[in-house]
Amino acid sequence: MENGNRSGVRSVGRALTILELLSLEERGLGIAEISRRIELPISTCHRLLTTLTSHGFVAQDDETGSYSVGLRAFEVGNAFSYQTSLGKEALPYMSILLAAVNETANLRVLDGNSAVLIQQVKSDHLLSMDSRSGTRIPLYCSAVGKVLLAGLSNERIESFLKLQTLKSRTARTIVDRDVLLESITRVRTDGYALDDGEFEDGARCVAAPILNHRGETAAAVGVSGPDSRLTRERLDSVISEVTTCAQNISSALLRGSPSRYAATKRLRKNLR
Repeated sequence: MENGNRSGVRSVGRALTILELLSLEERGLGIAEISRRIELPISTCHRLLTTLTSHGFVAQDDETGSYSVGLRAFEVGNAFSYQTSLGKEALPYMSILLAAVNETANLRVLDGNSAVLIQQVKSDHLLSMDSRSGTRIPLYCSAVGKVLLAGLSNERIESFLKLQTLKSRTARTIVDRDVLLESITRVRTDGYALDDGEFEDGARCVAAPILNHRGETAAAVGVSGPDSRLTRERLDSVISEVTTCAQNISSALLRGSPSRYAATKRLRKNLR
């Protein structure tokens, strides 16, 4: 098994080397030239190129037989560009949100069964809910996660529930499938989600969806802090600020290029 793992890693490395090589050649390369440059047998190159082509990362010219970078590789790079630009677009509105509620604001996107942090503006409180960029949190027990779940089709949610074990993180974590579905329905109706100590004891979070040009949930923005500061008496005001922030970011994104969203959607669809 260990040898198999090493072989798999080696194959991935070789495939990436081919992609890097092709990215430098505008007109593409023939298999013999690829074999010569990366010093691998033609048979090995052919196997790797066949796999890369079948997944759209490499394209082959029907007339010349040469290989070049495929559309899927562009989509992967475009997804990174999309997330980077999304974070930049959201930053000024998140800063306004921070100023309004004086609690850390987070921007997260869906990746598999997690909500991944791509932007954050931190409060100056000594006790605040700070995370590093790229940090993942579960979908089912966080406000941002429930927003991202609510943006999925019912079929995708069913698939998620089949694969995801609803584990208790606190006494308030939702571990009942039907209760979680009811919570997701409320998010769709209300336009926001609340995590009231479900992810972490003593913490509270409010989140709302950021929509793309098709009205689909592209990300979730939220504020989080200890429930001693994010009190129930403040919730209505905080919800208003968070939903306004989400609407402003959505409007800003509408002024961008819709092709970014289309590429990202196709990418995520093919990765599922």
